[in-house]
Amino acid sequence: MTAKGKAGRAIGWRKILVGLLLLPALVAGGCATTPKQEESEPAGEGQTVTLTAMVVGKPTERYRLENLKAAAERLNKKLAQEGQTVRVRVEGKLEDRPWEEYKQKFILAAEAHKAPDIVLSGHEDVAPWSDAGHILPLDEYVKDSPVYRDVFPNLWKSVTYKGKIWAIPQDVEARPLYYWKPLLRQAGWTEADVNALPEKIRNGDFVLDDMLRTAKALQDKGAVEPGMGFWTRPQPGPDFYLFYLAYGGELQDRRRASSSLTNRPS
Repeated sequence: MTAKGKAGRAIGWRKILVGLLLLPALVAGGCATTPKQEESEPAGEGQTVTLTAMVVGKPTERYRLENLKAAAERLNKKLAQEGQTVRVRVEGKLEDRPWEEYKQKFILAAEAHKAPDIVLSGHEDVAPWSDAGHILPLDEYVKDSPVYRDVFPNLWKSVTYKGKIWAIPQDVEARPLYYWKPLLRQAGWTEADVNALPEKIRNGDFVLDDMLRTAKALQDKGAVEPGMGFWTRPQPGPDFYLFYLAYGGELQDRRRASSSLTNRPS
């Protein structure tokens, strides 16, 4: 989180734009009102600094905004303990809209120097947004900070660009696996096998290849229709492509593409 307006020096922050990014979710830094990072003036006695947040998600993902407000409350308690009179408040709206529209809205606001102080997006935006000057590096705010000691080290790689950290992980997506016990029994599993599955998954003893073999066994026994051994989420996403490519799939039929180019009328 970053201070806005005159609260910068009082809280020991510069005026930066913080971006909370997803997939995995992260935090990036950029300037909301000017294209260059600037020092702020000291805050006045008893001043409340209001930070604006721009987040996207479904109603069930309201924590993406509520966690920022909770962070402000924790910060205010710390400021009170330190004898500081300045306080921080987070205001924002959870926008349930397509990602393309949401990102375009932020880019236009940033180019007009009217961007919010906090923006939530995906880690794939770190490179283009930093090159465009929409976000600022956060190295001095996250390095050696006890706040981020529980962040998985490999997540920092997704927000590091040109040797600098531009974002902070906020949440990491989970892909839960649901299974139907009666079908596993039809595949020949014993009751002990069925009950042991969660622990085997946790220990890495049951992996994707095992799931595919189980799905084929269900199809071979007629327990499920061909192609219905496992289901993914009903909405599109990059997850499918990663698994597809990992198992030798191609995103384009090269022979058909080559044939269509060869036989195209001149």
